[in-house]
Amino acid sequence: MAHRSVIPFGPQHPVLPEPLHLDLVLEDDRVIEAIPQIGFVHRGLEKLTEKRDMHQFGYIAERICGICAVGHSCGYASACERMLDIEVP
Repeated sequence: MAHRSVIPFGPQHPVLPEPLHLDLVLEDDRVIEAIPQIGFVHRGLEKLTEKRDMHQFGYIAERICGICAVGHSCGYASACERMLDIEVP
């Protein structure tokens, strides 16, 4: 019979780029599950975007993360292009 244990990991740890808390479920020496505890960096962007149109969300997408603003805005623009069947010349 394998020994199971739960070890809390985070929210502050040198290997984490942002605060994150995980409950790691171990079976013997192997991690079999990682259960995230959300709320440490939750900004409520879903609620913020409910009353915005697709043009206004581009500014919000740039502010999701301070490090990867370009990546989020390009990803959002690409998703809009595919959704609206727009081909970029």
